[in-house]
Amino acid sequence: MRASPEEAPAPVPVREFSVPTSLGALYAKAWYPSAEEDARSGDLDPIVLLHDSLGSVALWRDFPAMLARATGRTVLAYDRLGYGRSGSRSGAIGFTYVQDEAGQVVHVAQSCLDAARFVPLGHSIAAAWPSPPRPGAPSGAARS
Repeated sequence: MRASPEEAPAPVPVREFSVPTSLGALYAKAWYPSAEEDARSGDLDPIVLLHDSLGSVALWRDFPAMLARATGRTVLAYDRLGYGRSGSRSGAIGFTYVQDEAGQVVHVAQSCLDAARFVPLGHSIAAAWPSPPRPGAPSGAARS
């Protein structure tokens, strides 16, 4: 049963981003838990949503707003290159695709939220990605 309009929670603030990369621009969108668009959620790391093989930011629908409201954390989602509103992908996808995508997550989180740490949350192929490397960690360092 759906809530009546009077019972619907207030919308959370959102912000859209275009993140430049060497291969093209990535589209990203952030949902903030408070009325201030760029409010920090205290000591809580933001959540970065990772979409499935054919997904996009739009397909998350109202989940990011509900997650931001429920957790008190900023939630960020982005379209991988070649998906949704991001730039198109050219060339073949290589054997390191999954690892490469995990590295992109760090770039997007830093570019959009200036976040050194975040909580990755994915489903389908994105749930199987290796944990993104910690910013500034030496190559081969433990991941968190």
